[in-house]
Amino acid sequence: MNDYEAVRRTISLYSQLMDQGRFEEFGELFTTDAESTSIAGSVNPVSWTAHGRADIVANTRNIVGKLLEQGDLIHLAANPVIDVEGDRAKAWWDVVVVHITPGGFRPLRSGRYQVRFVRREGRWLVAHRTLLQCGGTAPRDFERVPPV
Repeated sequence: MNDYEAVRRTISLYSQLMDQGRFEEFGELFTTDAESTSIAGSVNPVSWTAHGRADIVANTRNIVGKLLEQGDLIHLAANPVIDVEGDRAKAWWDVVVVHITPGGFRPLRSGRYQVRFVRREGRWLVAHRTLLQCGGTAPRDFERVPPV
């Protein structure tokens, strides 16, 4: 598997493990010192930042676990752009999160991820992840569109 496919696999596992509530395995996709930030948008007005793998897992379990008690989740990841340079990679992809309950389904949030990966022991791990939700205000260092 080439580097681009390996990063794409990590992106897919990120969504699928979270949606299945497999939080410990989800945490293994991050470096121990990773940072994860979600920037509020027009639909979801809550921003948060988690520092370190343990904090990321606890935060994800708290937010996603409550939703999974009420139904299923699916993170629809699309349009990935991946740049690889040695043992570092940067990726952007769009996401729509859908909550499925017995009463139907509804979109919870949408936005764009900007994620920095590092290769450690042959695996591509998330070192820094930012989700800018639609309608949110991007920080200065957030590239809405990757370089062409």
